[in-house]
Amino acid sequence: FSASKAGDVNGDGFNDVIAGSPAYSANSGKIDILSCRKPPVITDYDLIDSSGTSRLNTQIDVNENYSFIVNITHPGGWSKVDFVRIHAWYDFGSEANAYNGTLGGNINMFLEYENTSGTAQFTLKWPTGGEVTLGTCTETYINGTSRSLNFTFKPMYQFRHAPGDTSWDSDPGFNDVNSWNFEINVTDCVGWYDSVKDEFGVYKYTYVYAEGNPEGTGFPGDTVTMTSTTLHYRTNDAFRLNVSIADLSDGFGHTITADNVWVKGGNIGSFSQFGGSGDTNAQWLYGSAAPGYEIAPLNGIEQSISVDWQVAIPTGTIGGTYTAPVTYWISQG
Repeated sequence: FSASKAGDVNGDGFNDVIAGSPAYSANSGKIDILSCRKPPVITDYDLIDSSGTSRLNTQIDVNENYSFIVNITHPGGWSKVDFVRIHAWYDFGSEANAYNGTLGGNINMFLEYENTSGTAQFTLKWPTGGEVTLGTCTETYINGTSRSLNFTFKPMYQFRHAPGDTSWDSDPGFNDVNSWNFEINVTDCVGWYDSVKDEFGVYKYTYVYAEGNPEGTGFPGDTVTMTSTTLHYRTNDAFRLNVSIADLSDGFGHTITADNVWVKGGNIGSFSQFGGSGDTNAQWLYGSAAPGYEIAPLNGIEQSISVDWQVAIPTGTIGGTYTAPVTYWISQG
């Protein structure tokens, strides 16, 4: 019924309004104090590589530094800002999926800025297993109400591959499946907030390395258990991994054929015999020929398994040192 300036009643830096309702009830009126405060605003944001090129709605590499740049203003002054949080997650082909830090270090990320006594505190809240590392983050003063925040991070080797759909939509929001969704949120001291949503992708990456040559000594008629090989591999997409061996040779025309060799490791729980030499007789440590793919690891930056070997030395084999090349092959879906 009537209104007037009330001054800054709640101490938030903004003048408030007092409104009167004289006919509120039969015996009394009512006065309301209406807050006129304004929320914080994200004025600009980007995801950039080390050269400053935007990587929004396109793919990034693993083991490289990237930065979320977030420009924020608060009409009540920067001291009113409490937190700036960035949640990112792989959407698994559905925009209904959301951030969940319990599901694995290679499919979720949580970066946070806390405005503690006006001093920047940047933290990598998730993941905690090294799947992402936090770089040098900075807070740039613009004026008493505005800052530019730089969240630098490095996605490591098994950070989930995200190709996007057939064509990237350059508009903000969640509009490309099979991507990394992210939301930037700024919250002030009384819970007012602003947020933005967007996406990026991740290129494929894979790697395999064998440490240690299997060796052993025996006599004709023996089955010799060889020393183990430690196999290291990295993959950020669905994958398969196999091993093959050629016939063993002493270099003087004498051989032990590959079907006298057994291998164990990965999904091969007990020693399995090679059918012959070469890739056509490979044993699958993970996956199979068709359809053949294992899900990419949720956690860690590298996987390691022990590969064990046995060789049956045929009766009548000529004495000597027999060697053969072993091939490990990893491929992605």
